[in-house]
Amino acid sequence: MWCSASPAGPTTSWQPYPGLRAAARAPARRLAHLTGATVGLNVLREGQTLVLDWTPGDSAGVLGRPLDAGIWPWSTAAGKALVAGGRPRLPLGPLPGSWHRQAEAIRARGAAFDREEVTAGVCCVAVPVPGPNGAPLASLSVVTDPAHSLDRLVGVAQQTGRLIGAALRGR
Repeated sequence: MWCSASPAGPTTSWQPYPGLRAAARAPARRLAHLTGATVGLNVLREGQTLVLDWTPGDSAGVLGRPLDAGIWPWSTAAGKALVAGGRPRLPLGPLPGSWHRQAEAIRARGAAFDREEVTAGVCCVAVPVPGPNGAPLASLSVVTDPAHSLDRLVGVAQQTGRLIGAALRGR
């Protein structure tokens, strides 16, 4: 997490990792165009999942732009992908009893899924976006309706996440 600074000294305004939004913008647009799904760029902030950017796809009627409010990370695929792959510094509250098994499955697959668990009619696959040191810095979520196969979206989402990570490393 990064804080901005002013000439008068540090401020409390929070900013995501420098260059994250810029690195993700074009790849997220391509992914939304290719899949027709809505693509989100997500981070952990103060122990909750926060959507930084939202690129609507052709099926954007599935879900409009999310509220700028955080949600517990184990409630969404986007948050699960972040927490399972990283070592958050902030306490995240009591974890669900099944969390360790879920986290292991997410790490093994390289993706987290939400099959209408949060909102009826909305499904999501999320993958980690590696930062310059290789640890998950953000997650990329692909949001669609139940008619689309989430399993078919995993590979292209992972490839897009790796492209964003490579851009952050300057490659």
